[in-house]
Amino acid sequence: MFLFLFFKAPTNTISSIKSIFIFFKKSEEVRKISWINWDTIFLKKENDGLGVRRIMEFNLVLLDKWCWRVKVG
Repeated sequence: MFLFLFFKAPTNTISSIKSIFIFFKKSEEVRKISWINWDTIFLKKENDGLGVRRIMEFNLVLLDKWCWRVKVG
């Protein structure tokens, strides 16, 4: 997560992280089906979701925040 502050994450890295979220792998040979809708996964816990952040958007927000801090301060 620290690197998301300073660098735009490559698409293949984001895809790898999403695949971990989707399949919850125990090993490389075993893949599980995701039985939860992605919209439910990204909802806040207060709204009966899982509270998982959207990775690409989260990365862009952190980059924008860093740029804002550099310009302001």
